[in-house]
Amino acid sequence: MAWYQLHCNCHAEQIPELEALHQQLGALAITLRDQVDDAIFEPEVGTTPVWEHTKLTALYPANQAPEDIMDQLIATAPDNLVLEYQIEWLDDKPWEREWLKHFKPIQIAPELLILPSHESTTKNQATESNQTQAAVMRLDPGLAFGTGTHATTQLCLKWLCRIMNGNTEPLTVLDYGCGSGILAIGAALLGATQISAIDIDPQALLATQANAEKNQVTNQITVNNGDVLDSQYDIIVANILAAPLCHLAPKLMQHLVPDGQIALSGLLESQIDDVIEAYSPYCRLEVAEIQDEWVLLTRQKR
Repeated sequence: MAWYQLHCNCHAEQIPELEALHQQLGALAITLRDQVDDAIFEPEVGTTPVWEHTKLTALYPANQAPEDIMDQLIATAPDNLVLEYQIEWLDDKPWEREWLKHFKPIQIAPELLILPSHESTTKNQATESNQTQAAVMRLDPGLAFGTGTHATTQLCLKWLCRIMNGNTEPLTVLDYGCGSGILAIGAALLGATQISAIDIDPQALLATQANAEKNQVTNQITVNNGDVLDSQYDIIVANILAAPLCHLAPKLMQHLVPDGQIALSGLLESQIDDVIEAYSPYCRLEVAEIQDEWVLLTRQKR
C-alpha cells in the first residue's frame, strides 16, 4: 500500500481547525513541525504549546485522491483559512526497518557500547581494543525516550561509567524517569546489583521491561510506577527536565544514602542556578560536564 502526505504552512491559531478538517476527511496521521528554529524546551505543566509558524503534515492512503482531499479542504475551510498544499508521495516500504539506516553504534566510553539489534560487535565504529573492554547494550528506537543519541543520555551514561569503573562492591541504583530504561540497563551492565527503574509513563515502563529482557538484566532491574519508592540507593540518576528536578529535590535526596552519589541532567546552562538552589538544603551540586548546552550536575565531593 502507498501513501501520500499533504504539507502546508500555517499559524498556531489555525492548527485546531486544520487538524479537525483533516481528521474528518480520514487522515491517518497529523504531524506538526517547526517552520523556523524556534525551540520549545520546557512547556508549562498542563499545556501543549505549538510553534507560531508551523508546518502541518497530514498522511493519507493512496486510494483517497489528493486532488479530491484538497478540494474538500478548500470547500469546508472558513473563508479566512487560505492555505497552499504540497503533495509528497511515499512509496511502500518496510517502514519498521527504515530507521536502521540512521541508528548507528555509539561508543559511550571504553566500558560501554550501544548497538542496535542488527549490528554485530565486529561491524561498528569502536576500536577492537574498546570492543574487548566494553559491555554491549542492545537498544533499538522505540516509543519511549532514550536511545543514547541525546547529549543528556550520554552525559549520564559516561558519568555512570566513571563512577562504577573498577567497583567491586554491590551497588543499588535508582533511575528516576527511566524512559526506555537505558540508564538502568547501563548501570546493570556496568555491575550494579539492584536497580529501580521509575517512570510515570506506562509506555516507558513497558519499553524498559522489554529492553531489560533484550539485554538479559531483568534479575537486576525492577520496573515501577513513579509513586513507588521505598528504599535508599547508593546512586541516583535523573535525566528529566529542570522544573521536575527542582520539585523532586526533597524526594530524591530522601532516598539517597548519606554518602551516595547523584547525577541530574535534562537541564540547560541557563537553568543551572535554579537546580543547584533547589538542592542546596540537602547537598552541594556542581557542574560535572556540559555537552551541546545540556548540563550534568553531580554532588560535590567532600
